[in-house]
Amino acid sequence: MNPGHNQYKQVSMSAEPTATPIRATRAVSDGAKSQRSEMILICAAKMLTETGVDGLKMAELAARCNLAKGTLYLYYPTKDALLLALLADVLDDWRSGVCEQLQPDLDRSEYGRVLSDAAMKSPVLLALCGWAAGYGWQSDPGDNIDVGPLHVTGNHLGLHLATLLGLGSRPGRRLGFGIIATLLGAQCMSGGDTAAFGRVFTPAVNQMLRGYQAG
Repeated sequence: MNPGHNQYKQVSMSAEPTATPIRATRAVSDGAKSQRSEMILICAAKMLTETGVDGLKMAELAARCNLAKGTLYLYYPTKDALLLALLADVLDDWRSGVCEQLQPDLDRSEYGRVLSDAAMKSPVLLALCGWAAGYGWQSDPGDNIDVGPLHVTGNHLGLHLATLLGLGSRPGRRLGFGIIATLLGAQCMSGGDTAAFGRVFTPAVNQMLRGYQAG
């Protein structure tokens, strides 16, 4: 499911809390269930900008969505499951946006800036990257979250970069995964400071790209 390209970039860090709950009709079909699931994720994204990951409470989210708490858990049985679904969507939005900008006519020295600027425009993505990094996603998967969205995004981004840089698919995928790992690491190192994130992420990506171009 993808609520729409750049959907979560529209959520501002200074957004005011929802004045009234979002009304949800009874989900009686696959289409209605999909719409309700999308509504939950959009509301969760808004809450994240107000409360951060630690402050997001499932009971409050259910109330904002005008759902019974038990109904919310039918869609997302745990908070981690909710955050993982939201991470999958915002990563896909970010990857789609940067791939539209990373084209053959763009100077390669601009790649790091494009990747960084797109991430900094999405406070929800940065918040979730900090959350995912806190789980140590490169460690034993049995002790951590399902890292599927990270690998899917790294794979798709890497294949796009492989085409632009004249790499094989395997080194392209390694580059894509490296950029995702750097995305998470830069957010941890920045301590949630967006400007600091850009100062860490942009040069790290450019250095990585130079290594692959030289190879």
